[in-house]
Amino acid sequence: MILRNKGMICFGETDWDHGTASDEIYCISTVTTFEPPYAGQPPAPTVRTVHSEVYEDVDAGGSYSSGQILYIGEDRELVLAVTCMEQDQGDADELTAKVKAAAEIAAVAGHAGGYDVPDWAPGVLAEIGTALVGGGDDNLGTDTKVFRAGELTALANGGLKVEQGIQHHFFTFHNGEGSTYKFYFDIVL
Repeated sequence: MILRNKGMICFGETDWDHGTASDEIYCISTVTTFEPPYAGQPPAPTVRTVHSEVYEDVDAGGSYSSGQILYIGEDRELVLAVTCMEQDQGDADELTAKVKAAAEIAAVAGHAGGYDVPDWAPGVLAEIGTALVGGGDDNLGTDTKVFRAGELTALANGGLKVEQGIQHHFFTFHNGEGSTYKFYFDIVL
C-alpha cells in the first residue's frame, strides 16, 4: 500500500503575508505506524516526517498538485498529522526535523503508557504546535487522521473523489491567519 500527498487547494489566503500578494505554502506530514522492530517483538511506533515542496504564489481558488509518497507498507494502524505552513523566514527542513522529534516524543510516550492511538494522538498535535513556535513560518493548523488496520484499504476500494482536478480518497483541513487550505491524499493498493 502507498499513501501519497496529491496536492492542495487554497480557498482563502492568509490575512497578511509580510507585504507579498500571495502565500507561500507547504505542509509537514508525519506518518506514525506501529511495527515490530524485529521478528517476534511487539509493535513499536515508527515516525516518518517529510515536508512538501513550497508552493510559491499561492492565490485563493488555486489548486496545486503533488505526488509525494508519504508511506509504503502494510495497511496497519496509522496516524497522519498534517501541518499547513506559510513560509516567511523559516527553514522548512529545520522545522520538519523539529516536528519529527516532537511527534516521536508523543508517540513513544503514548505507546509506552499503554494508551490507545486515539487517546494519545491529540498529544501529537500539542507537541507539533510547541515545536513550531518561533520557527519563522506561520503555522496554519494541524489536522490529524487516525486509521485502524484495514481502513485505508477500505477507503481505496471506495473509489476516488475529485475536487478541482485533484483525485483523492480523503483530505485534511487547515485554517489559520484568515486562510483556508485543504491537502488531499490517495491510497494505491
